Amino acid sequence: KKPHQLVEDLPEGLRANEEVFVIRFTSEVFRDYDEYLQRMLLYRQQIWTCKYTGKTGCTYEEALASEDQALEKMKEFPPYYVEPVIQMVHHSQLRHDELATKILNKFKDSYVAGEEISALRDGVMAQCRVVSAPTTEDPEALVYGYTVEWADGAGEATVKQADIQRRKPSIPRQLLKSWMLLTAEHKSLGKDFSVWVANEEYVEQFGLAEDLPPEVLAAKERAEEEAR
Repeated sequence: KKPHQLVEDLPEGLRANEEVFVIRFTSEVFRDYDEYLQRMLLYRQQIWTCKYTGKTGCTYEEALASEDQALEKMKEFPPYYVEPVIQMVHHSQLRHDELATKILNKFKDSYVAGEEISALRDGVMAQCRVVSAPTTEDPEALVYGYTVEWADGAGEATVKQADIQRRKPSIPRQLLKSWMLLTAEHKSLGKDFSVWVANEEYVEQFGLAEDLPPEVLAAKERAEEEAR
């Protein structure tokens, strides 16, 4: 769906004391009442969609309210997941739901630096924070490679993955999906081929590649050939 374009310019030659018609929730200004009325009728139709949650069947004002609520909710996105998640989103070819599932599965049984968890210590679970996580896919490193800092000040320790628990799910699914729409764009690069591209601020912040990787370019070429 394409973003709706607002009427941003004031009527030409508008005088300081001239009576106009203003739409409260968009701040659009109309000199002509019929134009104002037509635009209001359009906004009152239940055809609008919240761009962050995908909620449909809204009036325009309801969609705006839903987006404001979603933006407020997204402040709850755990900061320690920003970098690893945006790395998985950037240049992915998966659809929205599929990518969300892949991300949640990835972090279902793995943990990231900065995350607050519980780990086994002297036979009981104790609160701690992940200091460093394995950066390799080597199975042995994934099992033994977590360094944690105990919340009670007892220092650091290396713990097994099997001895770690989360107190709550890594990321709520709807929060993740909304965050993806806020931080990246699902760009169409041709018929039946799209990729996710992270917003420029994240590309710069985390040094993400600007050019498509070879495997994505190859998939794009295959899609173009199949479309011929």
